[in-house]
Amino acid sequence: INAKQARMEFNREFTKLQMSLSRGEVQQINRRDPSLFRKFTFGEYAVTVPTSGYQFAQSDPGAISRSDRTLNIDSMRAIADTAMASSLRAAGRIDTALRAIIWMPGTDSLPAPAKGEEANAALMQFGMARSTIELESGMRSSDLRRANQYLVEIHKKFSIPAACLVFVLVGAPLGIVVRRGNFGVSAAIALAFFVVYWACLILGEKLADRLLLSPFVAMWMANFVIGAIGVYLTILVSREVVLPSLPKWSLRRSKGPKVQGSKG
Repeated sequence: INAKQARMEFNREFTKLQMSLSRGEVQQINRRDPSLFRKFTFGEYAVTVPTSGYQFAQSDPGAISRSDRTLNIDSMRAIADTAMASSLRAAGRIDTALRAIIWMPGTDSLPAPAKGEEANAALMQFGMARSTIELESGMRSSDLRRANQYLVEIHKKFSIPAACLVFVLVGAPLGIVVRRGNFGVSAAIALAFFVVYWACLILGEKLADRLLLSPFVAMWMANFVIGAIGVYLTILVSREVVLPSLPKWSLRRSKGPKVQGSKG
C-alpha cells in the first residue's frame, strides 16, 4: 500500500492501530496464483492493525492532567470546540463511507447481479468502507469524550460555587425545622445532603465521560435536586405547615438513687 498522506492513531483501549491513508494505491498478488496481480487507486483508505501482544497500556484514559484543570474557561472551551469540530468531520467521513456502499433508490429496478471482477471489486469496496467506518467511529468517540471532559470542567467552575447558594436555600428552612432538635440531628442532616451532592457530582462526571449524559446536566444535576428540596421546604415553612418534629439525640447522665443520710 502506497499513500501520499497518512494519519495513525490508537483507539481508546490501545488495542488497535488505526491508519487513515489518502491518495494512494493498493497492489495485491494472489497467493494461490502469483501470476495474478491487481492494482487500484483510492482517495481515502482505512487500515486497522491489532496491537494485542505488544503490551500497550493506558494508565488513566479519562483523566485530565492537573495543568489542564488550571486552564481558564476560554482555553478549555477552545480545546472542546476543536474536539467537537474533529468529531463532526469524522461523522461526515462515516456518512460518505456509508453512502458509497448503500444502494440509493433512484431507478425502477435493481441493478443486475455482479459477477467475477465486479463482485471482487464490490467486496473490496465494502471492506474498505467497513475499515473506514470503524476507524472514524473510534476517532469520533475519542473526540467526543475529550470535548466532554473539558465541558465538564467548565460547568464545574460554575456549579460548585452555585452550590453554596443551594445549601443556604436548604439550610434556612431546615434550621427552622430542627430548632427543637439538637446538634446531632443537624449534623446528620447536613452530612446526608453533602453525601447526596457529592454522589451526584461524581456520578454525573462519570456518565458524561461515557457520553451517557450531557456535561451541563451532569454538573448541575446535584444543584437541581437539592435546590428543589430547598424550595419545597421553604414553601412549607412559609405556609407554616406543621412538620413532624425530629427526635432529640442527646446523652443524659443517669442519676443514681438518692441516699438519705441518717440524722444523728
